[in-house]
Amino acid sequence: MKEVQFQIESMSEYLQNFLSFNDGVASLKRSLK
Repeated sequence: MKEVQFQIESMSEYLQNFLSFNDGVASLKRSLK
């Protein structure tokens, strides 16, 4: 069960990193316009 818990935590961490990366790209595009 701990194994699954760890996978879920790393997945959500990965998702958050991905989302903040997307935000950074979006703001970059906005400032380039």
